[in-house]
Amino acid sequence: MDLTQLTLVELRGLLKAIGRKIKRREQSEGDAAVNEIDAIAHRLGKR
Repeated sequence: MDLTQLTLVELRGLLKAIGRKIKRREQSEGDAAVNEIDAIAHRLGKR
């Protein structure tokens, strides 16, 4: 997978999927990471 060819929408989807995986795996530790990923995805979506 060539990450340089991703659109912002695809990248945002990828980050959200990673966030869901983290959230399922470790609820307490994952929350901070998910919030961080969501914030990044939100900023990407605003560009």
